[in-house]
Amino acid sequence: MIALTPDFRKVISLHLFAGVIWILVAVVFGLLNQLQLMMGFPSPDVLGFGIIRPLFTNALIFGGWVGVITAASYFLLQKEGELKWQWVALSGFALQQLALILGVITILCGFNKGREYGEWSWVSDNLYFLSLALFVVVALRSAKSELSAPALYVLIGFAGGAVTFLLGNLSLPYSPFGSTPLTAGMPDASVQEFYRMGILGFLVLFPLFGLLYYLLPAHLKLPIYNEGALKFQAVTMAFLIPVSGSAFLALGPGPQKTATAGIIFGIALTVVILMGTWNLLYTISRGPHAVELDRDGAFMRWTLRFLLLLTLLRAISLPRFMQAHVGLTWWNSQDIASDILILTALGASGIGLLFSQRFTGKSTTGGGAGLALFFAVMGSFLLIATNVVQGVVEGSAAAELTDAGTLAHPSYLAVLFAGNLADPSTSPTLQYLLGFRGLYLFGYLSTALSLFAWAFAILSVWRGNGEAYKEPDLHLPEEEVHSQEAH
Repeated sequence: MIALTPDFRKVISLHLFAGVIWILVAVVFGLLNQLQLMMGFPSPDVLGFGIIRPLFTNALIFGGWVGVITAASYFLLQKEGELKWQWVALSGFALQQLALILGVITILCGFNKGREYGEWSWVSDNLYFLSLALFVVVALRSAKSELSAPALYVLIGFAGGAVTFLLGNLSLPYSPFGSTPLTAGMPDASVQEFYRMGILGFLVLFPLFGLLYYLLPAHLKLPIYNEGALKFQAVTMAFLIPVSGSAFLALGPGPQKTATAGIIFGIALTVVILMGTWNLLYTISRGPHAVELDRDGAFMRWTLRFLLLLTLLRAISLPRFMQAHVGLTWWNSQDIASDILILTALGASGIGLLFSQRFTGKSTTGGGAGLALFFAVMGSFLLIATNVVQGVVEGSAAAELTDAGTLAHPSYLAVLFAGNLADPSTSPTLQYLLGFRGLYLFGYLSTALSLFAWAFAILSVWRGNGEAYKEPDLHLPEEEVHSQEAH
């Protein structure tokens, strides 16, 4: 159990439990979103897609993911030195929760803006930006003169996320909840892509890498394979993330030279992320004869495997011909919420469990954590597989031509339901469920079950029901190492 002042123990626990609650709230809104798309429930007249979708994405990203990652980041930073200015950290938590609650209320009341992943009113935007900025202030105030690589990742992530959030949501207020964005037309499309990639890169990938760079070697008692590459990766990612989002302007009428540059930068960013992911994977796999992973290690390994897969799929979707083929289909690489849902079910869950056990000094009880990992892996695989397959099928249907050279499927509905196994005369609901989208819904339900199981596992740790947490000894006996090496 770590020694912290009572106020900072409160800060970490508040962020973690608020993050867990927001993740479960997001899961419910996400399920309603899927049911409405496939079954028409709830009725769009009662709760429309334009309300449910932003409630899901904002609760997941800014409430759930950021909440859990902030708690884990404070845990990491206390290893760098004494955490200071507890009152600032508590103020940041209060502002964050106020922004989230007010954001939900304003979206339900129809005051949401057009910016995807930025639908809140200007009041919530400013409150949330201040909460991110206050975290950066506490981190800088508490840090030593020279930051470790993991702490540097966390600091760059939150600082870059704060700047991205501020610039992406700049607007001129004209009423208590209404505002007008400073950009319009083509410039606004560029801002949207910059904002989307900035949220994924700075608020998700940077903290994820930082926490894994700290927790993985601490848990396995192995150094990162290539420690010299960590700071190079951080600097390169910080440069490439803001400029790579413009790649997705290629599908529309936006500036094509900017889109071409974005594609090039995006491929370069992919290479850097793959290098970092492989560095962590090799840290684990270089010693399969010396280290035997436990459940916490398995969470980290599966997180890295799926991060590798998601990064490769984003790279594949970048070229113009791929954007033209799968653009506006079910495989939508601009939907960062799908990636973050998977990284939450595996990455945030594993990080939350591991640091909670180290923080409280108690181990998990029962099989909740094991079930969470099983359902998360199964659900993530189904979400990715069905996304890709349905996208390719729809793209092929949209591009199919008749012998006369005309479109074989001029109706968008024919493209939308391509690949389903039901008779075309049956109801749309049945066509959805008997196609790849039915498997997608099953994958979402599996992911939702994993997050509920994880929440119960987290609760059992913090209630102190388990045995005292002991640092695992994952290194195999020397004679067993030599035996495996001989084979």
